[in-house]
Amino acid sequence: MPSLSLSPTAPPALLTSSLQYGIVARSYPLAGKILRGYLDASGTLNGLGIGNPNAEFSPDLTQCALSAEGGTARILWGFRSGAVAVTVANKAMEMSRPTAARWTRCTTDDAHEGPIEHAVWVSDAPQNGGGFFATGGIDGRVKVWDAKRVTCLWTSPIPVNQVVKDPCVKIAVDAHGVLAAVLKSGCVYLWTGLGSLFAEEPKEPVPSDVQEVRVPANRTP
Repeated sequence: MPSLSLSPTAPPALLTSSLQYGIVARSYPLAGKILRGYLDASGTLNGLGIGNPNAEFSPDLTQCALSAEGGTARILWGFRSGAVAVTVANKAMEMSRPTAARWTRCTTDDAHEGPIEHAVWVSDAPQNGGGFFATGGIDGRVKVWDAKRVTCLWTSPIPVNQVVKDPCVKIAVDAHGVLAAVLKSGCVYLWTGLGSLFAEEPKEPVPSDVQEVRVPANRTP
């Protein structure tokens, strides 16, 4: 539940999310004020609704990650289908007029094969007009994304000799290009060398110096 930095004199503002309804609410908690209209996962109303979560309900959401800076709210949505979407709302906490928000969804080719299990923003990375994020899916794959275009920059390889998919349940990433993932089995993966993806203009193709370390489950000292 991140707060928005509006100005040194402005009261603290808060973003809160509901996976059940697929919405993000905006509020001024110290004043007891909840702004009308929600930012929704389907991108249909984006703050222009009547403020009734039943009316603005967006189903099939499995993950929501929030980021806020300078009055701009960025919301990462992860869906049961494996797709992801990003909502960017400038001046998200203005009460005098409806919020103008942009909603962008990934292509089918870039999506995970099955529900998104975890999603995180890459902190301290160059913003590139929207930043970067990473997702882990029930398909056991990890993806790194350009949030401005909502396009996949890198996907982890399928483990050798994998027969049954091992869902990725937790991920962590930093702007230096280190990415860690924990699978349901307890296996841990660590990738390094992804830092060039977080440049202001990501390099293509994918960096060739990515290194992978695998720590198997139930490893004994």
